[in-house]
Amino acid sequence: MSESKGLKEWSLPVISVVLGIGIIYGLYHTFSESAPSTVAIAPAPAGTASIAMDAGTKLNNQPAPAFQLHNQLHQTVGPSQWQGKVVLLTFVNPDDTTATPLLLNEMSHAVKLLNPSARSQVVLAAVTANPTQQANQVLMHYQTSHQLQGNWEMLSGPDQTLKTVWRKYGVATSIRTGEVEESPVVYVLNEKGQETRKYTVAPDYVTGQSQTDEFAESLVQLLPSASLKSSVAVTPPTAGPPPSKLPVYENGRPMGELAYQSGKPQIDVFLASWATGLGAEMRTLEKLHQNDPTLPIRLIDVLPVESSLKHVATWDAKKLPAKWPLFVDTKGEVSEAYAVNSVPTVAIIDEEGDVAWSRNSFTPYKTLQKAIRTQLG
Repeated sequence: MSESKGLKEWSLPVISVVLGIGIIYGLYHTFSESAPSTVAIAPAPAGTASIAMDAGTKLNNQPAPAFQLHNQLHQTVGPSQWQGKVVLLTFVNPDDTTATPLLLNEMSHAVKLLNPSARSQVVLAAVTANPTQQANQVLMHYQTSHQLQGNWEMLSGPDQTLKTVWRKYGVATSIRTGEVEESPVVYVLNEKGQETRKYTVAPDYVTGQSQTDEFAESLVQLLPSASLKSSVAVTPPTAGPPPSKLPVYENGRPMGELAYQSGKPQIDVFLASWATGLGAEMRTLEKLHQNDPTLPIRLIDVLPVESSLKHVATWDAKKLPAKWPLFVDTKGEVSEAYAVNSVPTVAIIDEEGDVAWSRNSFTPYKTLQKAIRTQLG
């Protein structure tokens, strides 16, 4: 009898916990699958569902673990050399062509949001997570090939030294065969070389919300003279890019080159064919097209991290309605002219070929519809 009573006493709370976890899990997947996504890219040519956004964990201002590694200029650097500056420090795999460039571009763009005098007080540091990629020229090529701007330190060193650094910063267990297999981390160090905050970026970062603003806010808090401009705002009218020819695709098939003309009213939607989670954006465009089939919509692939067009040709044709051409901005010229720093970005081009309105994030249907009516009549 007492045994049965004990079973009832502990089984009810256990069942409640299990049911609660099940409900949370179901809600999580329901909302994560339906939420629109934005991918950050570096502007020119190259850089958001809340699942991957991390507001950061506040740390207790302990001195950052010391180390000495070589940067891409063969200089020996570490936290002691960065005293007097604020540092964003992360760990990357130079062979990665998707999530890693996006993360580094977010860090780079966060610095660009600061006023010029504050930018010089920031160091961006990336320690290699691949022991086989230690050559300084490889890291320098990685920096230039992804157009990383700012005070970057691409760091490498001997195997054992790297393993010691990984262990000190708590990332050794997440690094397997040269890849960061778990959630990548970003540490924020203040001017005294102390750890102030730690960001953990979700593994599905390529479909997650931009961390740019979070990184920028953490920098502003540590730099008294720093000011911050918004990364999502209406862009004042600026001159559009000169007409040029760009590769164009229809239903995933290359159709040669077409002239990309900016001198007429257009709705340009910048996206990334290498990313996932475009469903919400495409549904918004489909709804606009249904209400007004004459709207001049163009899709522009920003292509910031891939060196070939193979992924465009193999992209699921169902994601791209044939009625809208997909231009591939291979050199980033169009993205640069429109100050694109994340995808999707929507830009409304007026009759003179100027950017009359733009938004660097997912744009809800009603917001976009109102902007189109205001700018294009």
